[in-house]
Amino acid sequence: MIKRASIFFALYLSFFTNAHAGNINFGKVLACGTDAAKAGCIKPNKKPQYYVEQSIKYFRTMETSVSVMVQPNYSKKVVRWEWEPWLLLTGYGKANLIWTDTLLKLFKTAYDKLDCKFFKKNPFGRCHVIFDYGGLKCPIYEEFTFNSQGEMTFIEAWTDRPGYLPYKDPKDHWAEGKDVYRLSTKVPGLGNKKGKIKLDSRGMKQMAKYDKDVKELVKRAKAPYKEYFKELRHHSSDVLAGCDPPKLLKHQFNRFDIKQAFKKFHAQIEKQKKQIKKKSKDWKKRK
Repeated sequence: MIKRASIFFALYLSFFTNAHAGNINFGKVLACGTDAAKAGCIKPNKKPQYYVEQSIKYFRTMETSVSVMVQPNYSKKVVRWEWEPWLLLTGYGKANLIWTDTLLKLFKTAYDKLDCKFFKKNPFGRCHVIFDYGGLKCPIYEEFTFNSQGEMTFIEAWTDRPGYLPYKDPKDHWAEGKDVYRLSTKVPGLGNKKGKIKLDSRGMKQMAKYDKDVKELVKRAKAPYKEYFKELRHHSSDVLAGCDPPKLLKHQFNRFDIKQAFKKFHAQIEKQKKQIKKKSKDWKKRK
């Protein structure tokens, strides 16, 4: 018995003297049962159809022909994060999401495709959709994370094109592989009893030191409107091409490749503008 206790004490001492922050993969620490718990701690406690219906209802809030009274079961501090070429943090808080969803109804929004499924691991709701903005088709892959009360806590979206999705394998249609990169499973607080995040919590600060995307989320969530309009000012042209972005050969999360692709894309557009302008001047001279 003494021998076993000695071994246990040695292992305990070894762990706490060597496992400083630099050696711990905070991205994989779920911290279940604490305020910093992550979304992976939550088990679905409602019927699969509930999560599918809530996911579909989210898209209905933006559909022009659907009543403004139709709303999913948002949590008070729900987050919406839309990866490049979109504007990252595009919604924070229930009131903000309801307002922005309603605003989209003004742009004649409908859907060509709305395919949603339930999964046993968070995000419980996952959808492949094609928005129809008055003839402009926009393919999007979107995921929905829920808390134990069935409230929607985190919404994460990608352009549904190769290179922009959260997975490398084109056969991994529903993002179930080990190489999938999503922000929702890394944010501390989404797996606690209420699924609420605290931007200044100890767990969030620790994760922000370890993960650049969590750090970016915290920075933007502290001043959501300021950061949103700043992003819009600098990347409005990228957003205009978001539904049909430049082709990428590499994985989406190599952001240097995305920036280079859009830089080249915009350079081509400017070149075309100059050519059109030149032709217009030549035409006037001929006249």
